[in-house]
Amino acid sequence: MALTLLAVGGCRPTDDGVGLAAGPRRGGRLLIIAGGLPAVPDPHVATVPHPAHSLLFETLLVRGPLGWDGGPTAPAVALYPQLAAAWSVSEDGREITLVLRRGVSFHDGRPLDAAAVKANLDRILALPAGNAARDLLVDLRQVEVIDEARVRLRLRRANPAIWQALASPLLSMVSPGSWEGAGWAGTGPYRLEAWGPDEVRVVRNEAYSWAPAFYRNTGPAFPEEVRLVTAADPVDGPYLRLTAGEGTVPHVRSPGEGLLYLCCNLGEEVLADAAVRRAVACAIDRDALVAAAQAAEGWWVATSSPVAPGLWGYDPATAGFFPPGGGALASQLLASSGWTRTSPDGRLTRQGVPLRLELLVQDRPATVAVASELARQLGELGMVLEVKVVSAGDALARAARGQFQLLLAGYQWGPDADVLHYFFHSSRRGATNRGGYASADVDPLLEAARLEMDPRLRWSMYGRAQRFLLSDLPWVPLLAPALPVDFDPEAVPGLLVGPAGSLWLHDVWLPGGVGR
Repeated sequence: MALTLLAVGGCRPTDDGVGLAAGPRRGGRLLIIAGGLPAVPDPHVATVPHPAHSLLFETLLVRGPLGWDGGPTAPAVALYPQLAAAWSVSEDGREITLVLRRGVSFHDGRPLDAAAVKANLDRILALPAGNAARDLLVDLRQVEVIDEARVRLRLRRANPAIWQALASPLLSMVSPGSWEGAGWAGTGPYRLEAWGPDEVRVVRNEAYSWAPAFYRNTGPAFPEEVRLVTAADPVDGPYLRLTAGEGTVPHVRSPGEGLLYLCCNLGEEVLADAAVRRAVACAIDRDALVAAAQAAEGWWVATSSPVAPGLWGYDPATAGFFPPGGGALASQLLASSGWTRTSPDGRLTRQGVPLRLELLVQDRPATVAVASELARQLGELGMVLEVKVVSAGDALARAARGQFQLLLAGYQWGPDADVLHYFFHSSRRGATNRGGYASADVDPLLEAARLEMDPRLRWSMYGRAQRFLLSDLPWVPLLAPALPVDFDPEAVPGLLVGPAGSLWLHDVWLPGGVGR
């Protein structure tokens, strides 16, 4: 989804001294130029979330910023209350009681109560198989109304992924009157004015007063109107672009839910040595890898964790785990294992045998470019990295048979850090645990996290698992694909961009005020 956001209608600071220094003020219109718009307003039948839905509808929980320092970006996401103000879980993890936020109404005047929540979830459960929203509720067995403000969810089994599901825009709360033909209404900061194939227009919900706690603005939105269109003439004004134009450099890059990494085959004698794996990880200049990948294909950011930065559970404290300029430390680690540069050609050898590794890589522009840059960097350290480019099918087949030394691979995952169990639990050896990793420290953490219904405890478990994995290094994390976001912070102040394309817009205001 390619999007461009433009603020129009008196958006620039005025000559009368009213500008950024005066602070937020209401008024103005925001134009969003989107590569495509959903066919209908109904979020329950969408295949992926879209800003057009998020302006109108809200969820029981919401993903918000973690580690925010006041700038235009947040490095990670956390779960916050939204339409559900609080919740509790039974001891066996199979019953969740949600306490709804009081005083919330849909745009059509109906209250957001337990009956409305039950109606929404029952409707989603009744959708056809393969529906994306229904798939998120695979373990939801029954929804019960306790009283006006409380609803009970009965699960088939304890499944902590339910929290991410309840925060997905696909599970937004919609007024029951909407599917009864009364017009589409949510609880969001904007009300629907018009929905068409090429344009969506929403206007400010003046009654809105229940923004999530991470916003500074506790009242209605600042812009009076938002338009989303599939095409527009050039606009003379400040903009926010969610796709990079030809030859432009985005202001920020929002890391996604995918990862590019080096998988080490621990059955190979050289790579079974942790010092060699750590030397490889320390010697890599990730910024140079970003430049190489972007010159070939797409946008990327450097990362150090096996959990993609766009996933819930990613620990932002891992960001500086491999500081730049680690070549000297890498040489020391290799020397500790007997690898020295004593040969005439300056290559690393041990007992006369050169340090030579084969890197298996899929035939894609970005991965081939990264592999070439890795070979150059490790060559400067004295290693010989032989890059073998094969088709995606051949790479997967060889990896499944364990016929590799280093594998440059990637994943795209959702919704959270349970990806670690899939790739690193010892029970997955011979399957998705391609390097043959096993850890008596990591296995129990990943098993417990799969059952832990307290998001805070689960977050802590995944944080500890990431630290163990960065110490053992069965993988060397490299890059994450990113969504380019280009904007002028002075023209669209208050915008906060998070991982996985998260846009938190409720603090956005237009310095020019009311506008046209």
